[in-house]
Amino acid sequence: MIHLLYDVSSERLKKVLIRGIVKNTSEDELKCLQPQIKQFLRYFSRFETKRGDEIALDYLPDRGTRIRINGREKGVVPGSEFNRALLRIWLGNKPADDDLKAGLLGRKNL
Repeated sequence: MIHLLYDVSSERLKKVLIRGIVKNTSEDELKCLQPQIKQFLRYFSRFETKRGDEIALDYLPDRGTRIRINGREKGVVPGSEFNRALLRIWLGNKPADDDLKAGLLGRKNL
């Protein structure tokens, strides 16, 4: 669950998410994931995020990565490979935030 602490445009949010995927994914893998990445980004196209919004990214093994914004399902991106690429934004070799990664892995108090 991502709980936004301040207003963020959908374009900015998409850029941050895609940057995290690109930093932690090989070029070959990125090529294979392009359809899923495009689908994922479409779910944020008509949504302006604001402080207090919640974005849930849940992996459902039989379906894929479900995206919910403020409790409303926006869609599901198929494939475990996409979900792994998404998780690497926070847990990969080049995470968005090293301290957050450590906290998520129980290695450090946030």
